[in-house]
Amino acid sequence: MRLPIVEFIEANVRRPDRGALALVAAILVFSGCILSLPLSETARRAALERFQLTRWPLAAWMVFQPLPSMYNFENRWEVVRAPGGDLCPTPIEGFVNHHVYNRLVLFDWRLRLRRCPLPARVHFRSTYLGTTVETTYRLESGPDDHGMVVTPVASP
Repeated sequence: MRLPIVEFIEANVRRPDRGALALVAAILVFSGCILSLPLSETARRAALERFQLTRWPLAAWMVFQPLPSMYNFENRWEVVRAPGGDLCPTPIEGFVNHHVYNRLVLFDWRLRLRRCPLPARVHFRSTYLGTTVETTYRLESGPDDHGMVVTPVASP
């Protein structure tokens, strides 16, 4: 029995299929990225930054969407009161397994933060094999208390 990849290569030598070759090339590139995570600090940092939506241009982030980016990482979040803001009686924190904007925008902050009104800062910490990336976002009420304005906060 021959491996399917061998048959694919032989068939493409006889009659090239550019679409199939592009698809296989993309799969190989994405697989290489995933396999490099345990081997490379640079790859780990890039993957963690991609998860936290930092330092990745939107176009690059979209191209790499087929790569799973979160389930192998330890991703924690916590609400940190903005300087001068009201204090929360209880901490709001947890784990997140989806991109940070899911936690920021799709999560019902109005219910969670009713005790702790905006503005607030939400801090994310992602760790994989000893590599850690941390990002903080400032959340403010949108104009006329509709929506929310999310702004990255520079690291100290």
